[in-house]
Amino acid sequence: VHVLLELIKTGVNYVVQEGIIVIKDIFRKYPNKYEQIIGVLCDNLDSLDEPEAKAAMVWIIGEYSARIENSEELLATFAETFENEGTQVQLAILTAVVKCFLHKEEEAGELVKQVLEVCTKKIDNPDLRDRGFVYWRLLYQNRKTAMAVVLGKKPEISDQTFQIESKTLDVLLANINTLSSIFHKPPSQLVKGGRTNNFKIKGEDYGSDEDEDEDEDEDEDEDEDEDEEAKATTQHQSTAAVNLLGLDDDTPAATAAPAPRPKGKPEVVLSASKGQNYKGLDVAAFFGKSGDTFTLNLYLKNTTSQPLTKFLFKFNANFLGLQATSFSPPAIAPGQTVQYSAPLMVEKKVSMQNFGQLQAALKTQLGVAFFYIPFNDWSLLFDKTRAINNDKAFLQKWEDLPDQKLAISAPKSTAAEAVRASLEEVGMVKMAYRQLDPATGHACMFLSSSLTGTDVLIEIEFKGGNITAHCKSEETEKAQVALKIIESVLS
Repeated sequence: VHVLLELIKTGVNYVVQEGIIVIKDIFRKYPNKYEQIIGVLCDNLDSLDEPEAKAAMVWIIGEYSARIENSEELLATFAETFENEGTQVQLAILTAVVKCFLHKEEEAGELVKQVLEVCTKKIDNPDLRDRGFVYWRLLYQNRKTAMAVVLGKKPEISDQTFQIESKTLDVLLANINTLSSIFHKPPSQLVKGGRTNNFKIKGEDYGSDEDEDEDEDEDEDEDEDEDEEAKATTQHQSTAAVNLLGLDDDTPAATAAPAPRPKGKPEVVLSASKGQNYKGLDVAAFFGKSGDTFTLNLYLKNTTSQPLTKFLFKFNANFLGLQATSFSPPAIAPGQTVQYSAPLMVEKKVSMQNFGQLQAALKTQLGVAFFYIPFNDWSLLFDKTRAINNDKAFLQKWEDLPDQKLAISAPKSTAAEAVRASLEEVGMVKMAYRQLDPATGHACMFLSSSLTGTDVLIEIEFKGGNITAHCKSEETEKAQVALKIIESVLS
């Protein structure tokens, strides 16, 4: 380090820049050990013209912004040329400015706002823009979470070259052209039924015939196991036999499979023809899902003689806690209709008012419009693949969580099979069913699912021609939402 410091003091441009790059790695390897040399590094800011050197210096300033007295001023000098820098430097500046803001909120407030606005509004690079949105949302929602994410303790740089057993290393070398060499795992561990390649390097045979025979035997055993598992799964699905709380499954036999739910269709939610006091923009909307992300799919029609270029959108507090993460439709020419999908996030703050519809506000050059968007495709909310399907886990959670219940008024059917089909259609999984008193029709059905990422445990009680739904969840609001959805599905 002292040698590097002496080289940097020479002032030779390329020496200074290479020295700063190396010192950044030293800081990562030995944190909180050589910070006294930061002052010397800061004296050479004007000589930096290589992207890697700039990014390294910005990282150092951001990482130690709490200890550098004028760190916000130093970062401001880099931010002045932000739009002209390369992606590597821009990403470093963005992260460093956020770190500085978390340490010095008052001093760096304007700087972080300036950089985030440039990233999210003027930069076309999706990596930079998306990171800007993530940081902005973190800072807006929860400062503690932002500090844990941005300022979290980083692992020391270490070398794992010689930590792999020689036998495993031989297998990885034999599979150098596969993912095994990247993840440092033999094919048998990485992929079920994975085969080991066999070829020679410098006269050495990696993967002998004996190993190949063993692998084939293992593959045959695995195939047999898979066949047995498939048979067991088929048998389980046909009988739906689950023993929960000692309840034997005696559900009445299925009569017919439920019809598939139609996909979302746009519904006009804002239009002058509907008598709404807002002229110039017609909006049709429906909710959808892309992977694990909820989306609001919009059709925006400009009925004015001027282009619409500026848009702001927000949901009021709603029963799902949905809020738009970004809203940037393209400019809409006069008479043009534009289709746009806005990504949504699920917030913890929910409101049970206006169940089944979300109040939205849309601002353009024409003014602010308020309207309601219906949400009735309940299958978007439930994920049966993440439902609890283990009896023991279900029982433990059921005993620990508080119970909430709701009497279903005027159900469409009180037949257990019809109720099961309706609830499974929206994404719930039946765990068990038992008749407690056949004479009176008293019976219970247990189901589980994941509602927007949270486990919900459900009991449907049949008694005297009436249905009562019970729901338990770690988030009481989610249990209330689940009960209202069950009521909507069964009524």
